[in-house]
This record gives sequence, C-alpha cells and structure tokens, in this order.
Amino acid sequence: SGTLVSPNYPYPYATGLRCLSIIRAPKHSFIMITFEHMDIEDEEYCLYDWLKIVDLDRNISAKHCGKIIPADLLMDTTMVEIRFFSDNAEGGVGYKLNY
Repeated sequence: SGTLVSPNYPYPYATGLRCLSIIRAPKHSFIMITFEHMDIEDEEYCLYDWLKIVDLDRNISAKHCGKIIPADLLMDTTMVEIRFFSDNAEGGVGYKLNY
C-alpha cells in the first residue's frame, strides 16, 4: 500500500511534465486505487493534461482529468502503470491517490 501524488502537490504542478510510476502487487493479488483529490486541467477528451491508469497485464487503461474524483478502481492485476502528463499551458493542483 502507499500514496501517489502529482509533482509539487498540494501546490500547482509544472507545465511540460511526463511522469511514470509503477505499482506492483504479489502474485494472485488485486490492486485497489482510491482517489483522494483530483484537480487536473479539464477538457472533454483529456487532451491537454491527464492521468492515465494502465493495467499492464491486460493492456487496458483509463484516462482522467478535471476535478471530479473518479470511482475506486479494483484491478485484478499485479502491475499498474500510472502516467501523468501536462502540456505547456495552465494546469491545476494535480492528484492524490492511495493504493
């Protein structure tokens, strides 16, 4: 278990970020991701700034942006990749999640 936050959290994140984190779990485990805070530049298709959660066992992903806290994710996998991207314009405070 642990906590992941965007760079500079709880203050605004910088522009031009490309961040990657990996969450690993023991074999035959689940990974539960719970969001505590979400403030990423909003755009209908999350084209500018985004947080992407990738199930590396199944190669499926979910992209998030905006201020609405996503539902908890229960993933039947042993490895999840967390990607955070910000463009070169405005942003927000970022995210905080627990796993």
